[in-house]
Amino acid sequence: MTRKQRKKWRKDMAEAANTLFAEGTSDPSAIEIATKYLRRKPSPRFVAQVLHDLLPIRDLLANGTYRHSLGPVNRYYYEHHREEPPTTTAEAMACLPIGRGNRTMGLRLFAGDDDLIALTQLSLGMKSGAGKYRACTDRLLKGVDEALFSHAEVRARVLTGRSQMQPSLPELMARVMRELPESTHSS
Repeated sequence: MTRKQRKKWRKDMAEAANTLFAEGTSDPSAIEIATKYLRRKPSPRFVAQVLHDLLPIRDLLANGTYRHSLGPVNRYYYEHHREEPPTTTAEAMACLPIGRGNRTMGLRLFAGDDDLIALTQLSLGMKSGAGKYRACTDRLLKGVDEALFSHAEVRARVLTGRSQMQPSLPELMARVMRELPESTHSS
């Protein structure tokens, strides 16, 4: 498949998933997306291709025309929590495709404040990004201390990282933070 063909194919898969969302399926599996696209039962090879492309398809659904808030889920989610949502963070974590061999099997729209899967996924992403920023900043500062890097070079890198961590909707972020009492901010 050429790059142009793959891009069109992913767009078509995103459209199939979006149609499922519109029809009331908030958590289509790769098999359901493939079936919607083909209008018949897909071959295992076709499903494998959809599985391979689920994260780029998710990105199209989240950032492209559709602007959905959604995330990936794994087989455990479909086997244990599709009908009954998890009630603990540990159960929610088990629904996420994290770790070796724990594949993304489908996509799921976020469902609000009670959606432990979404909140767990987003918290993990934020903690991971913040941890990486802190670790790299510490290494840069250690490099300054050891006279490996100049103050100017480290400052430029730290400021670049800090600016990339800013939300793309700063006005909304400011409003959310103003409306939230300081004591309710979670760590």
